[in-house]
Amino acid sequence: MPSTAKNLEHLPNELLVQCFSHLCKSSHTSSFIDNSPDIQRLRLVSKKCHANSSPLLIFSATVYITSASLFHLEELCSHPIFGQSINQVEINCSYYDVCMAESRGVYSYRCGSKLYQNLGNNPVDEMALYRMSDDWSALNKRGFLEKKPKLTENQQWLLDVHGQYKKLCEDQVRVKIDNAHIQRICTALMRLPQLHSLSLTDDSYYPVRRHRALSDADILERCLLTSTWKGSFPTAFFIRPPVEIIPDLFTALAQTDIRPTRIAIDVKPPNNLHCLKLPEPAQQAINTVVSRARNLSFKMQQWARKDSITEDNSRPRSEMLALCSLTSSYFDCSTLESLNLSFDEFPALHEPPTVSISEVLPLATQTWPQLHTLSLRYIPLTTADAKILVGSLRRQLRSFNCWCPWVVQGSWIDVINAFRELDTLQSFKIDYPKGGEFTDLPWDRSSTFPKQEVEEYVLRKAAENPMPRYFRTAEPDDVVP
Repeated sequence: MPSTAKNLEHLPNELLVQCFSHLCKSSHTSSFIDNSPDIQRLRLVSKKCHANSSPLLIFSATVYITSASLFHLEELCSHPIFGQSINQVEINCSYYDVCMAESRGVYSYRCGSKLYQNLGNNPVDEMALYRMSDDWSALNKRGFLEKKPKLTENQQWLLDVHGQYKKLCEDQVRVKIDNAHIQRICTALMRLPQLHSLSLTDDSYYPVRRHRALSDADILERCLLTSTWKGSFPTAFFIRPPVEIIPDLFTALAQTDIRPTRIAIDVKPPNNLHCLKLPEPAQQAINTVVSRARNLSFKMQQWARKDSITEDNSRPRSEMLALCSLTSSYFDCSTLESLNLSFDEFPALHEPPTVSISEVLPLATQTWPQLHTLSLRYIPLTTADAKILVGSLRRQLRSFNCWCPWVVQGSWIDVINAFRELDTLQSFKIDYPKGGEFTDLPWDRSSTFPKQEVEEYVLRKAAENPMPRYFRTAEPDDVVP
């Protein structure tokens, strides 16, 4: 045995695990390349290195609401080695659309439109994809299949794939009977002693491969993609996404000892936000589960219905208040150190917001005494909200990022003055402010606001608020009547 290996044999197991874990963490944070080959090499050095480095091969897991994925999660969490090292679990709550499973025409229309959207990214086989997209879309024509026409090869292939999609949908319906999927997930999570991070996402993203011909496997995978909570283009207005997973999951977790220190929710907005309204018991369950959290993130992005600006993209106040019943209970946590709230692209097409941050967050009841990092994206606020927020975070907030804030009532001059009252602030970023005085300015004018000067003023590196001077210099003919 080499001398290095002999020396390693005399080191305590705890020290080896600590060293190996630092090696694993540093490589994962320094690049996007998986470092598992390095851990695999460590396992070959000696039996002792094998035993102490093996758990570091897997430290995160993702589960989908399918029988196969749930089974794999249960196996992984029950494993004597890997079950001791997994500390991050992602629950993917995207879904197979029952409407598409029941209608071959609707399914073919969705697949055809999805393929058509990507034609410009694949000029290598553009003509072949055009023909395929047209063949698929034809299946959705009224009475087309009833006439039993002679199908093209592309059409027959898609109908066969639809059979696979239907089976996947039936499987998902089966595993959710009596909320069995929630119980299986919670039971599996209870076997993970190192669990500290839990995330919930509806991501069904499939990477676009530019300037490269799509293989049959690529096209098949696109046709079997799940849907986000926004819904698929042909069914978005009359399908209800599985939003019940949030109250059901948190209610089940509240009955266990699972209290993650990091929780993230990243979903797309359903067509009607009323389905997100939580009853009081569900809100209390969320409060219980987040009671020890240090890092909470909530993201809801892509607000345009059916990804189209031609649709009615207004969000009535009653809808937004239903969403607020979720976010306000979710962020009601006194141990919080980092808060990330993002409503990316809200409101769609510059529709006026119908709520403000005091309704999205529990500003009236929570002061977050340990919060040092705050990130807000596309969040509306009033001057009064800004003063309440600053009053709560004046002596602890160190980093504040504000992207596309919208002043729905009050003045930007007063909001910036309020932000300057944050005594411990070390980093402040603000981009693309809207509302307030910006409402009467054209886009080319409002997009040139003095960002750096404002940031320096808030950080007390400059004595004068640049906003009054900026608004005064607007030429009269710049103002939109």
